[in-house]
Amino acid sequence: TPTDTTADGGGITLKGATDKTILWTNSTDSWDFNQKVFVSQAGTAEADIVLLDLTNTVSAADMVDTTSSILFNQYYHHATPAKVDSGKITVGTETDWTNVADTQDSFMAFSTVLDGAIGEKVRICGNGNVGIGTTTPLGKLHIQNGAYTSDGDGSASATASGQDSILLY
Repeated sequence: TPTDTTADGGGITLKGATDKTILWTNSTDSWDFNQKVFVSQAGTAEADIVLLDLTNTVSAADMVDTTSSILFNQYYHHATPAKVDSGKITVGTETDWTNVADTQDSFMAFSTVLDGAIGEKVRICGNGNVGIGTTTPLGKLHIQNGAYTSDGDGSASATASGQDSILLY
């Protein structure tokens, strides 16, 4: 039988062999689950089934770089462990979006953590250009500050430090 808990903003605990708790936290304006979340939906093979729909409801005249993200965290091992950022997937607007389709260009960015700081590493732009180490890729694959390339015979070469590599097809 579900029962209310008195944690911050309230919640629900499903009692059983292992309690399943969903808590609302006012200070972070978020839900906290003490178990994994499993989402499933029956459908037709070879169909696009949307299992999770994330919507940013912010709307304004200036929409450039309005983003929605999924943030991943990890606890570190210490006498007093704490949660820290470990990665992020972000989708954002490249333009000021309106009801006109050709204003609705978006990007997807992937961020990881290096030395405790989260930072964007890869961006896919609305036009299909992919940037590694740059948020403004100039070609289908733009690698900022050098890259290793291969001609297919097993040999590899590197661009000079500080130079960009742009692969055009």
